[in-house]
Amino acid sequence: MPHSLPRLIILICVWTAVVAIHTLFIHLDSGFSFWVSFSDALIFNSLFAAIATGLWHYTSYVNPDNRSTGDLAINHLTVALVTLSIWIYLSILILKWIFGNENIYLLFLDRSVPFRVILGLLFYMTSVWVFYLVRALEKARWQSAREEKISLMLKDAELKALRSQINPHFLFNSLNSIHALTLTDPSRAGEMIINLSDLMRYSLSKQEQMVSFSEEINQVKRYLEIEKIRFSERLGVKIMVAPEAEEIQVPSMILQPLLENAVKHGIYGIEKNVSVSLDAKVTESFLEVRISNNYDTDMPVKKGTGLGLKNVKDRMSVCYHRNDLVEIHKDTDLFTVKLKIPV
Repeated sequence: MPHSLPRLIILICVWTAVVAIHTLFIHLDSGFSFWVSFSDALIFNSLFAAIATGLWHYTSYVNPDNRSTGDLAINHLTVALVTLSIWIYLSILILKWIFGNENIYLLFLDRSVPFRVILGLLFYMTSVWVFYLVRALEKARWQSAREEKISLMLKDAELKALRSQINPHFLFNSLNSIHALTLTDPSRAGEMIINLSDLMRYSLSKQEQMVSFSEEINQVKRYLEIEKIRFSERLGVKIMVAPEAEEIQVPSMILQPLLENAVKHGIYGIEKNVSVSLDAKVTESFLEVRISNNYDTDMPVKKGTGLGLKNVKDRMSVCYHRNDLVEIHKDTDLFTVKLKIPV
């Protein structure tokens, strides 16, 4: 029977205790010498322990999940009878060879056979029950590990799917802007192409689900540089990040959808200049990020799919198993999204 070291130590301790109890019982109850009592206990129990190794492999063949109760009972009854017959025969043969001149002990040995059969049945049933229990626990542990692995794979796939939703809309708008700039301002079009290239290179090459907040801020700055080229002086940007926030791990590409939302609804919802601000600070339990933009309540807001905010909410829920990490506040002329990232 293959054992890990801790399991082997447990088995040795159990059988040592059984041998000790067996020895004391014969020595105190029947009055035989310690040597005779110990030899009886050692031979009977060590032989059964050796036979139990075969029972371990047998229990892997006779799976209770695939057998009827009657079939299982017949199989184990047959194996138990064969096992006990071999066990008792070999044990008595060895003990008679050792103590051939101990007539009183030999008489005791013959008369104790019925008791040893009952004891052997108890050993057999206990061993089989323990083996089935160990296998059930190992199967449950394997299934749990498998389910956890599948869950992680699904989570990773879901996060990748959500990340893939971020880029297309912004990319299409940027390409349209580049097309327009090539006709009116080729140098700015070239600058925008370089920034867009850096932005896309990061989003495509960064496969990690978690990155430092400083990396995420650098990505946001690349995005905002592109938008500032698109909208020129109409777009003002202010970023304030506490130094202690820079190394905190956050979901990658989590800020850009919020900035896209702020720029889109700010620019299209107001005729005057738009100010977008990002403020990040660390509290006791969270990295709190506030992204705000001004808007005009009298202007019709450009309708969108709402994908950006929903995307962020979904990703935060998948990453942290919480639904209270994204808050939206709408004041008279200021729209704010508050992101709380556990630290």
